[in-house]
Amino acid sequence: MSESSFSRGDPTAGNNVVMGIHAALRHSTVTVFTQDTGLRYTCIFNPIGCTPDQVIGKTDMELFPPDEATQIIEIKRLVMESGSGIRAEVQLTINQQPYMFDFTAEPLRDAAGQVTGIAGSTVDITERKRAERELEIERAQLQTILNQMPAGIIIAEASSGSILLSNAQLERMQRGTLQSISAIGEHGSLDIRHPDGQPYTQDELPLMRALRNGEVITGEEMDMQWPNGPHVIVSANAGPIRNARGEIIAAVVMLNDITERKMTEQELRRALDRSQDLYATSRRVGTVRTPQSVLSTLLANSYFATSATRATISIFEHPWTREDPPPNWFEVYADWNRDGQGRSFVDQRYPVETAMLAEMMDGYHTVMIRDTHAIGLDSTPARHALRALGTAGLLLLPLVAAGEWYGILNVHFQHPIDFSAEDLHHIQGLADQVAGAIYNLRLLEAEAKARQAAEHANELRLRFLAMISHELRTPLTSIKGFATTLLADDVTWDPASQRDFLQIIDLEADKLTEMIEQLLDLSRIESGTLSIRPEPLALDQVLGDASAQLRLLAPQHSLAVETSGALPLARADRQRVIQVLANLVSNAAKYAPPDTAITVTARPVDGGVQVDVVDQGPGIPAKDRTSVFEPFRRGSDERTRWIRGAGLGLAICKGLVEAHGGRIWIQERTELGTTVSFTLPGAQEVPSAEC
Repeated sequence: MSESSFSRGDPTAGNNVVMGIHAALRHSTVTVFTQDTGLRYTCIFNPIGCTPDQVIGKTDMELFPPDEATQIIEIKRLVMESGSGIRAEVQLTINQQPYMFDFTAEPLRDAAGQVTGIAGSTVDITERKRAERELEIERAQLQTILNQMPAGIIIAEASSGSILLSNAQLERMQRGTLQSISAIGEHGSLDIRHPDGQPYTQDELPLMRALRNGEVITGEEMDMQWPNGPHVIVSANAGPIRNARGEIIAAVVMLNDITERKMTEQELRRALDRSQDLYATSRRVGTVRTPQSVLSTLLANSYFATSATRATISIFEHPWTREDPPPNWFEVYADWNRDGQGRSFVDQRYPVETAMLAEMMDGYHTVMIRDTHAIGLDSTPARHALRALGTAGLLLLPLVAAGEWYGILNVHFQHPIDFSAEDLHHIQGLADQVAGAIYNLRLLEAEAKARQAAEHANELRLRFLAMISHELRTPLTSIKGFATTLLADDVTWDPASQRDFLQIIDLEADKLTEMIEQLLDLSRIESGTLSIRPEPLALDQVLGDASAQLRLLAPQHSLAVETSGALPLARADRQRVIQVLANLVSNAAKYAPPDTAITVTARPVDGGVQVDVVDQGPGIPAKDRTSVFEPFRRGSDERTRWIRGAGLGLAICKGLVEAHGGRIWIQERTELGTTVSFTLPGAQEVPSAEC
């Protein structure tokens, strides 16, 4: 050290400073030394384990083991070569004891700036390093313990907010690591929410509350969504860690993964809700008494209340099993649409093949058509029908009861649908409730029809007995009386009288024959065995050919046969049409006063033909206009009670017309008289039923 470093012109002061520095160094815990360019010690204060005299003049190779000496010599040479200081931790063995030093070396320079050696210092950090190693061991042991715990754990430092420890369960919970999360709040795009869906703020996090306020949190549920990772529901427990003075130095949070438990609870809740829904629907469906009410009750369910636009219940012509061929047609039994303004399809029949139900339905399983625009049915009637109804999504639900697949429930949606497997299973459960209700209603209907049929049969029997007792007895009485008269031995009748008697017997026998034929026709109609042979028929020609026969049935009336416009060909049985006309004209002649007109007209209507038979009789009361078509039933007008008849003519006409696919009715009239009308289908139409 040069003298210029001290007070100029006062050597004593400089010596005092040097002596003070030496005294301070001798009482310091730091070892200070200098070495020349040959790395021989030229000065040293506070050497460990020896005196300065034992070190000065020696090199490191003479003082330390070779490997340690080589390491420190390389560092010192690098200092002299680079001219820059170096700080490093080195291990040196002194008196066979290992020491760790914090070593610092700087180059020494002369007045010209040339490196003349080095100056260095060492600080004994052996105890500190030992403590650090012990702390690291304890940290590793703590980490091992934490990794064995089932909960995810985070320990954060209070002063910096940095994460000190986390465990493997936390990594497993997030399917990754926490390397990108080094401090509280640095969770990036990790989405943490309350159970109600509201996001957590920074200050609301349990770990932050424990650090700042010393709050202890127990069982707080958190919804955690890692970016591109799993969605986890956790139960958080957090609390502060304090030192001996009670100061918060850290905090710990334990995160228990309760995702499976919550999912199970939610599934159980959904299952309970579905069970309650099925129970409630079953109760509601069980209280209604019409198919339409059953359908409306089903569509009020939450699955359909806001999304379904239309629904129908269709019944097959016969129950369908996998072993049997599919039915040919189905009939719409009930129909519902949301706006209540659309077309109703109730009682309409459709071929199964045309509706593609055979292809869509596989066994007894529900079929969901998510988007009807994507199923490749553009050229089919089914696709056109769905488009016309505005249907985008469609559910086809089999109606099965008592082991029979007897129908289908269709539910239409305005938009594409995507129900889960669980939803479809539940919806099928709802459909099963409907299936049972409809099945029971049909049984009740069948029972009611059977009861009505039995009552009707009993009524027919009573009417038949009344008719037999009156209508058959009268001609039989005449036949028997005149035959007995002719056979009497005590009276001789002239030929003219005998001829009159025989004509009466012949006429009454014809009446009996006609009545028997009518009874046979009625029996065939009732049993469905009446034979008709429809063919293309020019009705104007038939009317022309039959006009003479019709006039014979009304000799006291003026009969006119007219046609309006060009009549299309009808599809009908010629003889049966003439039979209907004969019955209607004969009936009109019975009730209309003599010398009045009876008119038969025909005109085209809806691709077919309508025939009207008009008379000027007393007319038929409105309340009797339907019942007069029933067998053995006659009008209730007291003015016509005296006219004889079995009440079979109109019933037979009704059976014959309906067998052709037409209909028959009595028109409304304001003036006296009756107009009986019936229709026949055109030659290109197919009748809806045949006897």
